[in-house]
Amino acid sequence: MIDFSARQLRGFLLVADHQSFTRASESLFITPSGLSVMISQLEAQVGFRLFDRSTRHVALTPEGADLLAAARSGLLEIDSSIARIAEKTNQPTQVISVGAPALIAANILPIAIKEFQALRPDLHIRLYDSDLTTIVQLVESGKLDMGIGFFDSAPRTRRTPFFRFSLMVAGPATELARPRSTITWAALHGEKLLSLRTSSPIQKVIDTQLAKAKVVPLVTDVFNALDTQLAMVEAGHGIAIIPSFGIPACRNRGIVMTRLINPTVTVDFHQIRNRGAKLPAGSAAFTAFLQDYIARWAGRAGIL
Repeated sequence: MIDFSARQLRGFLLVADHQSFTRASESLFITPSGLSVMISQLEAQVGFRLFDRSTRHVALTPEGADLLAAARSGLLEIDSSIARIAEKTNQPTQVISVGAPALIAANILPIAIKEFQALRPDLHIRLYDSDLTTIVQLVESGKLDMGIGFFDSAPRTRRTPFFRFSLMVAGPATELARPRSTITWAALHGEKLLSLRTSSPIQKVIDTQLAKAKVVPLVTDVFNALDTQLAMVEAGHGIAIIPSFGIPACRNRGIVMTRLINPTVTVDFHQIRNRGAKLPAGSAAFTAFLQDYIARWAGRAGIL
């Protein structure tokens, strides 16, 4: 009989999704070495290696890939069973409030919340859409349990990494006779660039890389929201640099997304919570589900 824990399986799923022990360990609030030991113990218990490890890359072995689907299904079944038992015992519905910027709230969270509440009908996820600054303030004040998005580190909040998205160029489809698969940072010199405000965590990463590459675009307009950027791009006012999670939002619009290379630059997508506040019961289950959902969503959307 193989004796392993749900925590080991969640660790296995996170390493597979992030392809990194460091990032997966942050999600479990343990050290990378602690997670490595946990996975080694799981490998010893199942009798085969789950990952090929190198200093730069972590990849599933064929045996690990076979186990992945079963592990994911098994954990979902456990969560579903807990929900059914809780419903039978007539436990009161627990509310978890979640804040997210408009593009994330509209394109990622609605279906994720629907799927989660099908597994956990005892939990109600209340979604609040707003700008990043307001979300941070509401989390710090205790008016929101958690926030989802691209956040800077802050003393009063704890960040949990959910996924890493690459930066891409969004351009109007009407102006690109031959859409390219890639474009370099150097090629952006002199382009009309539609930007976010400089306080945006995403824009900070973009501005840093533009400076490193010694690229000086023609910044025409500055906006507060990604969805406004995309609307202006579609109308032909210029191009924008946005995270790859915006691909699905562009598919039904006159926008072409092009991978930005030399170098490939990434931005981290986080959950934040108040460091000093206790989260409602069920929050850990929602966090684990959402991490897994975003990885699956990114794969389906062609973002990986």
